[in-house]
Amino acid sequence: MIAYYQKNKLKILLAVFCLALILPFFSLSKTALAADPEPGMLESYIVIPLLKTVLKFVTILLSVAETIFEWIVNPKTMLAIMTNSAVYTTWRAVRDVFNVVFIMVLLFSAFATVFQYSKFNYKNVLLNLVLMALLVNFSYPIARFIVDFSNIIMFGFLQSMGGDNSFMSIIKNSGLDKIIGGSNPGALFLLSAIIFTFILAITLLVIAVLLVIRTVSLTLYIIFSPLAFVGSVLPGTKLASAGNEWWTDFMKNCFAGPIIVFMLYVANVLMSAMASSGGQIKNIANVQVNGLEDPGNISQLITGVSIFILPIIVLWMGIIKSQESGIIGAKAVVSYGKRAMRWGSGLAFAANVQKAYQSRRAKAREDSWANKLGANLGSQQDRLRGAMLGGRDARLRYESDQLSKVKKENERNDMANLAPDQLRQIAENGNKFAQAAALQELANRNILDMNDPASAAAYQRMRDEFGVTSQTFNQINNKLKAFDPVSAFSHIANATERNDRIRDYINSNQFDAKKLGANSLRNEDFMYLAFQNQAISNKDLEDLRGKSIGHETNIRQSLENVANRFNNLANAPDPEEVGITAQERTRRIELTQQQRINRNVQMAHFAQNGRLHDSISGNPAYRSQIFSRLNKDTMKRIDQNTADTYFDEIAANMNISKYAEALPNVENRNVQRSLNSQIMDTAFGMAGNMEAEAFAQAVRRNAKLRNIR
Repeated sequence: MIAYYQKNKLKILLAVFCLALILPFFSLSKTALAADPEPGMLESYIVIPLLKTVLKFVTILLSVAETIFEWIVNPKTMLAIMTNSAVYTTWRAVRDVFNVVFIMVLLFSAFATVFQYSKFNYKNVLLNLVLMALLVNFSYPIARFIVDFSNIIMFGFLQSMGGDNSFMSIIKNSGLDKIIGGSNPGALFLLSAIIFTFILAITLLVIAVLLVIRTVSLTLYIIFSPLAFVGSVLPGTKLASAGNEWWTDFMKNCFAGPIIVFMLYVANVLMSAMASSGGQIKNIANVQVNGLEDPGNISQLITGVSIFILPIIVLWMGIIKSQESGIIGAKAVVSYGKRAMRWGSGLAFAANVQKAYQSRRAKAREDSWANKLGANLGSQQDRLRGAMLGGRDARLRYESDQLSKVKKENERNDMANLAPDQLRQIAENGNKFAQAAALQELANRNILDMNDPASAAAYQRMRDEFGVTSQTFNQINNKLKAFDPVSAFSHIANATERNDRIRDYINSNQFDAKKLGANSLRNEDFMYLAFQNQAISNKDLEDLRGKSIGHETNIRQSLENVANRFNNLANAPDPEEVGITAQERTRRIELTQQQRINRNVQMAHFAQNGRLHDSISGNPAYRSQIFSRLNKDTMKRIDQNTADTYFDEIAANMNISKYAEALPNVENRNVQRSLNSQIMDTAFGMAGNMEAEAFAQAVRRNAKLRNIR
């Protein structure tokens, strides 16, 4: 905002001044005033009383500004704050803390001297240390002296404006009494009075608040004034930086007050001088309003506005300068003040109306037949040239134009706020750009369901019309790829190439298994690639399972199918065996890794379906690998048949602590009680199954497990 003001300062000043001069003539004409010299019933009984009520509230705001301003510019107020015993007591506590720092630095210097660390040798530190230790104890009067010096300058300007009555001097010289008009002002004069009183009130309120903030800030800076000198003892440290910042901010706050009050003084003198020449301004105004109804009051209004507006601009120049000087909170106060002035004066409303009008006219020009025809001809030309050798630039222009049309359809139909069914309707029946926009929005929301025949047909139609190399298709497909990679790569006819592309994708940083949709989870080939490349785990499947019934059903079914391809759990030869070749070691490492992948798939199958896969259920060694790795996440869906058939193998292989965690987590309570009862009631020792017997005894000793039966 400040940069814009500096750049367009002259234009802004001229615009505001012209607006102030034109305002009195708003809704007035010679004919209208001559034809209806008296206000109508609507104006007399509704408009004028309403405007007077608003004016009353605005004058209350002006009174608030006056109260704060007169309180803060009173020298007694400043003296009471600065000489308060709490300030000195707190400063003394801060000083004592920093005096300890000097002792620590002195000790550190002694060690540095002993260990010959030249930077903090006592010869380099001692003189500065003694000097700063002395200044720290005098930091309170030093800071007070600088504050008092700046206040003398500030109060000097205030005294020239009337001291404690400086606020009333500003009001008197502002010309507000001339803006309000005669004894029985009309609606125009009341409206003018409201606007300009509000502007003046906000301006002076901002100045008053800035001065209050300055006073409070200076009090805090005085309390922490020892910091300004302690930092100099340790150059190059954060403490030294803090000391430099203290000096910079302290000096800015000290002299921000004189800057603000000086601009206030200049504005007051300017108001007074313009008021003295008010007769000349009024004569000029009389010439302009000659022949209007009640020209005396109108010329008086123009005179008042002319006297008022230029000093207000001067005041805001001072406010902005004080903001630049670094008063804490100045930026927020000035920002709120500007917003209030824009709102109160109607400038914000007018700017928004103008912006909306210009936007609407620009859209109307775009929608004209001539513009549409010309744009379409140019687009088709780029399409044809893009198909030729060396037509890359034309092709890019054509693709950009297609994307732009899709974006416009998105905005025109407000796709972001449409329900999914409405989007699907547009994807099915709209023009090709509207269809693409609807599909893109569905993809953005992760709800482009390729199991739905209508959505799949719309996607196929978009792919055929725009082409698989188009930017439009790629944007939609990239969104689709995140949750349905199977559909996103379905346009690749060659199965080997398609699987290679899917493999590359699931190994990239873009792939996130937790975003997968039900359609891809159903695909056996995709699930095989995801497990084989270790891009998905049972934890991911658990998170996905809770999204919908479709997710759960497809996960269970695909695992049932894909587990057939991961059914070899035989232990691989030891890759660390001495004497084997490097090639054999590599082969064994690959076998070990594959066995781990196979086991992970079988564990995922058990976790999601609650039973062993048929391809491994007949192999005791394979069963042992699964049961020994069961935990509370993989055992919770165990079914009744598995519990009844393999309870002895579970007892023989499972870790007792994992079992204690997993059993209470079993979802089917009947299975939970049946499994535990069979383990506790079976005499495994008599059958020679000592591992299971030890397990059963541990279960019987556990009070929590013993009660589950």
